[in-house]
Amino acid sequence: MELRELQRRIHKNAIDKGFWDKPHNFGNDLMLIVSELGECIEAHRCGDFTDMEAYNELMTNETYDFETCFKREIKDTVEDELADALIRILDTAAGYSIDLQKHVELKILFNEKRERLHGKKY
Repeated sequence: MELRELQRRIHKNAIDKGFWDKPHNFGNDLMLIVSELGECIEAHRCGDFTDMEAYNELMTNETYDFETCFKREIKDTVEDELADALIRILDTAAGYSIDLQKHVELKILFNEKRERLHGKKY
């Protein structure tokens, strides 16, 4: 799936779930992205990582449904919080009519032409 399609799908879900019913403030939207990154660092500090092997094993067990397996093995992990941040970024971009795929492609081209470490020490 292309980034543009992911962005569309994520934004449609956010609209359907009522997250765009009220006017948005761009600064607030950016802080919500930052809050997801804060949750990610906290998960990392606690050593909370997804155990995909355990998740896949639970998913093959007919006793458990997707939601139960997700909550037990993925929810609130580093990977889950990074996904939340990306989802918020894509939703925000769509909400402000930003073609993020195009801008990522342009930024990649720009970065490929930059010098090592972009000319800095670190």
